[in-house]
Amino acid sequence: MLLGVAVLTGPPRRASLALLALAVTAAPWLSVKYVPVAAVLAGLGALRWWRAGRRRDAVAFGAALAVTGVVYLAVHRAVWGGLTVYAAGDHFERAGQFSVVGVDPNYLGRSVRLVGLLVDREFGIAAWQPAWLLLCCAVAFLVGRRPPGWAVLVSPLLTGWLVATFVALTMHGFWWPGRQLVVVLPLALLAILSWLSRCAPVVRGTALLLGLTGVATYVALLVDGYAGRITWVSGFWEVRAATYQLLRPLLPDYREDFLLGHLAWLGVVAVLAVLGWRAGRVRGR
Repeated sequence: MLLGVAVLTGPPRRASLALLALAVTAAPWLSVKYVPVAAVLAGLGALRWWRAGRRRDAVAFGAALAVTGVVYLAVHRAVWGGLTVYAAGDHFERAGQFSVVGVDPNYLGRSVRLVGLLVDREFGIAAWQPAWLLLCCAVAFLVGRRPPGWAVLVSPLLTGWLVATFVALTMHGFWWPGRQLVVVLPLALLAILSWLSRCAPVVRGTALLLGLTGVATYVALLVDGYAGRITWVSGFWEVRAATYQLLRPLLPDYREDFLLGHLAWLGVVAVLAVLGWRAGRVRGR
């Protein structure tokens, strides 16, 4: 995805468009859940080249993606017997491959993941790296100020977050926190860095402190993991990391009674977003 964003923020050359086609084509082979993010990048690329007067290149780009899409579907039908690899899974034999998103999904209930993916006590990314909280300020700032290339960065980032919220079966499981967001986390980091480059030194210092706090937690995870005291796919929340254990009681557990904690953190996220948006509007004048 970083390659796609780099192409879309550079000059509209034919070679660059070929690189974008490569990035868009590769994403679905890594996971079918990456298709929406890849589609957004493809749409942005086609629009940019079309507006730049490179219409033949844009049409060729669309045709190439159509061909690679047909190849993708043909290979999956031949190898896995369906449109996705889930068609070969015993777990989905009765309900079908698309039950990977849930047999009867409650999309209203899943909406709590918009915040939960960030602040869940065990599977939220900010629980392990508090600097991810700055993403709320960063995205709002970019939307408010709208610097060149902001949509290229924000659109796929928000698309990936929405997929993790409403399409993924769960945000909890036998995996490391952030699994559902991994495809767009590099874009999230770019958004934060872009925002910080326009911030006062005190804000950058705060960001550095938060980042170092997360690094300390990751070091503790590595130490405890290699020592055999925890595993990194289950029970990792028992890590002997002072920073995480101090933060943990302040975060909601979305597998238990989470409403009050969710509302509180929803307020925190809203405040951070408003601060970022207002800063963007003021500086954009």
